[in-house]
Amino acid sequence: MCKVASTMFSGIVVNLEDQDEMNMDEVCQAIDFEQSTPEEKQSLLALAEHMKTVTGEWEPLTNDLLFGDHDQDGDRWFTQYLDAGEMDRDMDAWEDEFACHMIFAQQPWWSRNGARFCSSWGGDPLVNKKTQANLCAEVIMVGDTYMTCESDYGKIFLPKHLMDGHKKGDLLHLRSQFKGFESARQTSLPWRALSILGSSPAASES
Repeated sequence: MCKVASTMFSGIVVNLEDQDEMNMDEVCQAIDFEQSTPEEKQSLLALAEHMKTVTGEWEPLTNDLLFGDHDQDGDRWFTQYLDAGEMDRDMDAWEDEFACHMIFAQQPWWSRNGARFCSSWGGDPLVNKKTQANLCAEVIMVGDTYMTCESDYGKIFLPKHLMDGHKKGDLLHLRSQFKGFESARQTSLPWRALSILGSSPAASES
């Protein structure tokens, strides 16, 4: 004998397992309606009244779109700022990937050292056959279990055991391993830190 799951709203007991008698979407909608605030109910009523005036698939627009408390040109400037921000992120990602392509093209796998390599705080890093390099990076985000650093060759994931109290803005010299380009890797960031070779605190703390 199977257990019967039920809930009550508006004085009606609804059998949640009996989907042949009542569509679950209707049950959820009824529960949402009972739990909604008076303001939400009023907004829903206003939307229902407005939908009665819409005759086609698309909402007729009689005025230009405006975002927030802007002047008449506010929508145009707002969308331009959004476009510029999106292009800025895309260009940063493209430049990072291009820089990686360059160091790998200049240092093909057969020409690299087996595991030994060195690099300074300036100039292009040397890459070994394990696709590891020493990179200079700035801490840009500190989470509970990881940090994110940014280098000239892309962002670097720094795991919890290497955090060591570093703060946003600190400069780190990291031995990092390349995890692949965006279309090929299984991680969100292109580099993963293996060890910290040196560090310098943020300017405000030095």
